Amino acid sequence: MTGDSYFQAVFDGSIDAMVIADDQGVCVDVNPSACALFNLTREQLIDRQIAEFLEPRFDVERVSQHSTSTGESLLLRPDGTARIVEYAATANFLPNRHLFIWHDITERKQAEMALRQSEQRLQLVIDATNDAIWDWNLESNTLFWSDRVYQFLGLEPDSIEPSYKIIYQCVHPDERKQFLQAVCKHLEFNYSFRVELRLRRSDESYGWFLLMGKAIRNSGGRLIRVVGSMSDIGDRKLAEEQIKTSLREKEVLLGEIHHRVKNNLSIIASLLYLQANRSEDKSVRAILQDSRNRVESMALVHESLYHSQDFSEINLAEYLQKLSANLLSIYTTQSNAIQFRVITKTDIFINLQQAIPCGLLVNELITNALKHGCPSHLEGEVVVMIEITPDRQLLLAVANRGDTLPPNFDLQHTQSMGLKLVMTLVKQLKADITIERGNQTVFKIKFFI
Repeated sequence: MTGDSYFQAVFDGSIDAMVIADDQGVCVDVNPSACALFNLTREQLIDRQIAEFLEPRFDVERVSQHSTSTGESLLLRPDGTARIVEYAATANFLPNRHLFIWHDITERKQAEMALRQSEQRLQLVIDATNDAIWDWNLESNTLFWSDRVYQFLGLEPDSIEPSYKIIYQCVHPDERKQFLQAVCKHLEFNYSFRVELRLRRSDESYGWFLLMGKAIRNSGGRLIRVVGSMSDIGDRKLAEEQIKTSLREKEVLLGEIHHRVKNNLSIIASLLYLQANRSEDKSVRAILQDSRNRVESMALVHESLYHSQDFSEINLAEYLQKLSANLLSIYTTQSNAIQFRVITKTDIFINLQQAIPCGLLVNELITNALKHGCPSHLEGEVVVMIEITPDRQLLLAVANRGDTLPPNFDLQHTQSMGLKLVMTLVKQLKADITIERGNQTVFKIKFFI
């Protein structure tokens, strides 16, 4: 193959656009890639000025006066579109002939532009947020973090090289184990981690921060990066501590209130007891005793709340055990003469708004059972059963042996002060009440808690 034929083969087969021009910049030969780039046929390009297709700042004459030159330019095509090209020009590669080579870099430039715009958007987001961003490359063991990390640690930007070791050394000694466990568990099981800890600042003070991270794996499943964020939660922690302090103060205050209410009710109960002892009328003493029992049932609620961890509710089974023990001590003279049982399958808690009317209601029903179900006060059995029904209602039942009610007993029209109070309390609780008679007399009350 001769030199001319070799050059022609390279010229025609090149993937880059190649144009040979004379001293006036007129095209004298073009290769197929040039036709594709200009979107013209060879005949349309021959005898055309190169300058027609290039942006005004491209000086063909100047380029032809230098032995070689390179750069970037904008190529304007006849169809109105434009392409960004890299060029290399060789002047007088043949006498009075100049070689121009163009390589289309439009897609590359667009990708670079898109990347720059994406980086700019990311930087805007990083600058706008109050959080710090970090990226730990496990393959190179290098760590990138945004300037906000320096700000969090009280350091000047770029004053130290980012590293995992620096972060670990800043973690409060009491929380380093927790931090290591969170990171190791994250790396081993691919969990996203979230940990709150204290970091030491440059002035030796500690601040609260929230660290979150997520593992990135390659297509083969190998862990290659961990990315995440860091947030300053000092204000939130301070607010939480203030709330906790306020709650502790309110708990102390509520406890004191319940204690004082209980003491005041106990004083009233004692006054009723003293008044009953001074009366010679049995009916008056009985009325005063019943009133005392009602006051003590309310005092017992406040006592239970005072000793409870939660001032909003009480354990109903424990309350009923104490209430029954108090009533048994009043109405029986022999220990264990009357058996009393509270039956429940699980702990049931009731709120303060329902606890007092429920306590008064049970007080009346137990009192009624002791007076009429165990008239001799020498033997008998009283059973209180509480359970939660499938429809989430509280079922409360008070039973005593035998049918101790009059044959024509009508709860709606009873003249008994105690049972009238029962009906009032049932309405207050928005409850339903039924009576079962036979081997046992059972009062059943059901209401939502």
